[in-house]
Amino acid sequence: MADYKREHWVELYQAALLELDDNNLTSCIEKASVAVQQRLQVIGTGANSAEERQALADAAWALRALSKAERVSGGKT
Repeated sequence: MADYKREHWVELYQAALLELDDNNLTSCIEKASVAVQQRLQVIGTGANSAEERQALADAAWALRALSKAERVSGGKT
């Protein structure tokens, strides 16, 4: 198991993916997106962080897709 899986951004990301309450989804997506961006800034481009950078990129993409789907559905996911 990669060390990054215990980072706070992972918890927020998973919470956004699993959120079922339309009233909370936007907030969860925003919190997770901010955490992902902040973590990207912290880890930089070091060779030791390649796996986590890829996971962060994947999470950012998924959160954008979830956000777009949420907007298209008008909050009715």
